[in-house]
Amino acid sequence: MRARAAAPLLLVALVAAAYLAWPEGGADAGIQPTARPTPETESPPPMLQKPRAVEPPESAGAAELHAERELAGPQPPDAEDEAPLPANGIEVLVLVGDDPAPRGWVHLASGRSYPEDPWNEVVDARHATLDAKGTAFITGLESGDYVVGAQLADGPTHWKRIRYERNAPQRIVFELGTARLFGTVYAPDGQPVPHARVGFSTVRTKISASARSDDAGQYTIDHLPAVVAWISLEAGFRATRLEEMGRIRLEEGEATRRDFGRPDGLPTWRGVVRNASGDASPNYPRPGHVGKIHFERESDGAYRAQRFEPDGTFAIRLEAGSYTVSVNAASSSYRWPRLEKIVVPESGLDQDVRVLGARVTGTVTRAGNPLAGTHVSLLTSDGTHLAYGVVTDATGRFVLDGVQPGTWKIKSWPHRAHPGPDVVIGADVTEVMRQLVAR
Repeated sequence: MRARAAAPLLLVALVAAAYLAWPEGGADAGIQPTARPTPETESPPPMLQKPRAVEPPESAGAAELHAERELAGPQPPDAEDEAPLPANGIEVLVLVGDDPAPRGWVHLASGRSYPEDPWNEVVDARHATLDAKGTAFITGLESGDYVVGAQLADGPTHWKRIRYERNAPQRIVFELGTARLFGTVYAPDGQPVPHARVGFSTVRTKISASARSDDAGQYTIDHLPAVVAWISLEAGFRATRLEEMGRIRLEEGEATRRDFGRPDGLPTWRGVVRNASGDASPNYPRPGHVGKIHFERESDGAYRAQRFEPDGTFAIRLEAGSYTVSVNAASSSYRWPRLEKIVVPESGLDQDVRVLGARVTGTVTRAGNPLAGTHVSLLTSDGTHLAYGVVTDATGRFVLDGVQPGTWKIKSWPHRAHPGPDVVIGADVTEVMRQLVAR
């Protein structure tokens, strides 16, 4: 009985073994065995899984191409592979030449001013790190004016101004060059100037960058484009302040030296700012305004400005050469007309500056007592535009020089005085006296 019962089981086992040993392609071409159904939720036993297909060996040409790609590094994405722009923000791409920037950051701050230190100077600044493709994203922006900066790990920040509209994504591209600008900042007496700010800006591409000089007065600005651009200097404060601006040409892949001043010092131009009558023009500073002499070098267009003293005297160190000069006083909201050209020799120059226009002078009093610190202003005849303004001295006296022909309204603040008739300056008028009595 047991032998008869075991016979059918042996037959089933033999059939199953033959099935498993059957070749995948069948005994004849075109004959396919019936696959064993496997539930999607259950993996088949390991012995029934098909081995992974073995890829054919790489040909010599394919291996060579693969090696070239390995050496070339990451490639720019194709147009169809580019990631979509953020729905509510900006994408910034930074290129150095034709390659993605290797390392760096993107900064964003609201407003129109370029911060010198985006990490610490701006409280609400936002930052993002560039990825391997030289790209960074900043999202969650509201509509408004922003400045966007690209900073590489070994250089200063390059800035652009943008106008962003909410839900209107933008892609901003910084195409940084391979030019370098470097040099030394010297004071007029030939000493190096530390912590001076040297700025670089272009008009067409609207890129700005800046650097501070070190303790030896040396500065460097890298990754600049090959263009003709503006370069500026700002150093010192008030009486020791240095300002200069000029144009410079940079070439791709080259380092250009641009020094400010020179180590052996500069020739000195001394003189006095005088009005049309020959009297010294006082420089009474008022908040936000100070009298300055502006000069532009004819050889290269380099521009500088320096304040003159309250008694009208000045001593300015300049490189030898020809200059066009103009002046604005603390009393004027615009420069006086350009004056004759001057030539500064290596031995220095002693020459006064004479400005054109009339002088309006007088005092501000109350009950016979002088009022110091009173603002006296000349406005256009319709009273809408401030043209000249000055603050009275300790004796209540004010002096407005360089007033051009026309009709002007005179006002005082905070001690309001009876304005009286308008100030009329004719072509032959050199001085007008006006006494203001505060109410």
